Amino acid sequence: MNRLRTKDVKAYREQLVTKQGNTCALCKQELQASDAVLDHNHKTGYVRSALHRFCNTYLGAIENNIKRNKITEQQLSNILSNAQSYMQSQQDVLHPTYRTPEEKAERAKKRRKKRTNPVTTKRTNQ
Repeated sequence: MNRLRTKDVKAYREQLVTKQGNTCALCKQELQASDAVLDHNHKTGYVRSALHRFCNTYLGAIENNIKRNKITEQQLSNILSNAQSYMQSQQDVLHPTYRTPEEKAERAKKRRKKRTNPVTTKRTNQ
């Protein structure tokens, strides 16, 4: 087992980025060494690859919530494998909280009108 020293992280990260063909190992998009972080498995401590910072953050959010959400590694694997096609599917029914752009504009117009013309209540002295 080789343990990377803190002072060597930058050079190792740059080597990985080059070895990965300047491509993020997670999103497969172009990756510059200046935008890369060194990703590692928090359970084992072993380095996995170089990723975009936002990819590493997103991956961490997923991994850190496995226990909280009480899902197994297999369930997580299934979720991730099916997420893209699932997100592109839909039923022919709108959710009650969804508003079309026109409905949003109409609601905003009503709110603006309400703010500019507030209803004033008269107080009567008794």
